[in-house]
Amino acid sequence: MKKRKINGKVLLTVILLSILAPLVQLYLKEIMSVIRWLLESGILKSGVMIFIFVSTSCHSFFVEDSNLNDVPLFNSHMHWILDALLNFATYAAVSSTALSLLKGIVVQHYFQDAVYFNDFSSYDIYSMLGVSCLLLWFSVFKTAQLIKEALFYSPIKRQV
Repeated sequence: MKKRKINGKVLLTVILLSILAPLVQLYLKEIMSVIRWLLESGILKSGVMIFIFVSTSCHSFFVEDSNLNDVPLFNSHMHWILDALLNFATYAAVSSTALSLLKGIVVQHYFQDAVYFNDFSSYDIYSMLGVSCLLLWFSVFKTAQLIKEALFYSPIKRQV
């Protein structure tokens, strides 16, 4: 019989989640207060916007992308500017909207001291929470992939 090796990543995840879950239960009020502060202070939004700007700029400037070379009007060597602007605008809009919705959901649903969404049922609020988290995760994940690709891409696209 073949001996199976334990997956270290899974074991570490099980240990961390087993420690984190009771801590979250014990300190839920404090954790939610920190989340509220991050959302209302604008620090989280600013950090995400800076990360998106740096990621999209570095990727557009340093990674050769020939997707627009076959499109009339964009087959010049300057299409990287349009690429940078479109990427930044897209990911920034998605992230900003997701963070604004998350702020409203957290304040309205967990703290109940303000109403951002009138006539919304709990199902609607939870749906918005799920979609907002997914959109924020997608945006940050995709921009992280852009910066990773730029960091490990060897040829430089253009001279400064």
